[in-house]
Amino acid sequence: GPRPSSPYTSSPSLRASGHASSDDGGVHGLPLEVDSGSYLNVYCPYIRTDGEGLRLFGSESNPLFVDSCPIPFTLEYGPPPPPVTKTMTLADKLKLAYDPVILKRPLVFTQGPFHGWFKLQPAQLFPSSTKKHPSSRWILFASESSANYEAMCSSVLKPLGFDRMIGLEESCLQEGDSWVTRVSSLYLGTQGETLAPKFRRHPIPFTEKIPKASMLYSNCQTSSRREDYLRELMTQFPIDSAGSCLNTVKLDEAAKVHDENLGWRNPKSFLNKLHFHEKYMFTVAMENSLTLDFFDEKVWVALFAGSIPIYRGASKIRDYVPRNSIIVTSDFSSPSDLAAHLLEITRNETLYNSYMQWKYEPLSPIFELVVEKSIDHIHSFLCQIIVELVAERRPRPSF
Repeated sequence: GPRPSSPYTSSPSLRASGHASSDDGGVHGLPLEVDSGSYLNVYCPYIRTDGEGLRLFGSESNPLFVDSCPIPFTLEYGPPPPPVTKTMTLADKLKLAYDPVILKRPLVFTQGPFHGWFKLQPAQLFPSSTKKHPSSRWILFASESSANYEAMCSSVLKPLGFDRMIGLEESCLQEGDSWVTRVSSLYLGTQGETLAPKFRRHPIPFTEKIPKASMLYSNCQTSSRREDYLRELMTQFPIDSAGSCLNTVKLDEAAKVHDENLGWRNPKSFLNKLHFHEKYMFTVAMENSLTLDFFDEKVWVALFAGSIPIYRGASKIRDYVPRNSIIVTSDFSSPSDLAAHLLEITRNETLYNSYMQWKYEPLSPIFELVVEKSIDHIHSFLCQIIVELVAERRPRPSF
């Protein structure tokens, strides 16, 4: 159908059709050249529109038309799947995840792990009865780590039919995929602002800090067993835990903001949690899995708040964060050894300030890249993948 004119639209050779699919598959493939009034339709089953950068894509009732891409596209949301229950059979789960209508769509952008479906073994995900149309192209947003869900890696998913991935675990991606990070304005309470300079905000002075660690977790059954490590650490060093996991203090009611449109991912709620962390010398930033390079928002929230992260998770985390900005638990022989170091910092202002020096220095290129890859810009990474997929389908010239 007709679309608004866009100053970003390039030559017709980079435009794609917006034909919708019918129940029996409709028009398949990604047409290479159409008139300037057409756009590409991307079908989005199971995308959570209530959180992270995906909120930029509108909602089921108000999908966003993305005209800032060389191939303008709109996103059509499928109905959310019913809740997965413990009594559901494997066949029931697969029927929800891989509806035949979805499999025949020309371009599908979906999200894993589909409320636990990706805990299935990869061979179970695509039984022989599952047929992907040869003209369909699938893109997955991998929002979890491969330690928790094996099917979060390209090496597993691509042989099963997915063509591209947008993921948070860099080592799990392959050529053509896009890496994103959770350095997001949503978690940092800075909607619409440039993020990198905001990390330079000066922290609360040493003399005004609470000489403890802050913590906000609800999940107390993780594959990383962080809860076991924390139970021992809490016997050696004071931690104010305001979440439901290992709770010791009550979080200010002002931080428990709920919005019926945004659910628990309300920017006001995250901003109030930042104010909770910034008062403390340390913030517990431990992942729910142990991997090479998967990290979520926890370490960035602590750094942004001006609190020293106590980190456990990605073994390569120092490749991404500012120099001498975090404390990594693997550097210590035991929680008791770590606690002794934390106590030393609380008594030594010079040592404490050494962990804050990065805020007064130019940001490193890798840190700038981490911010640039923010999930806030996921629509741009999706655009890049769409352009490449269309280019791959363009016939080669004959000589």
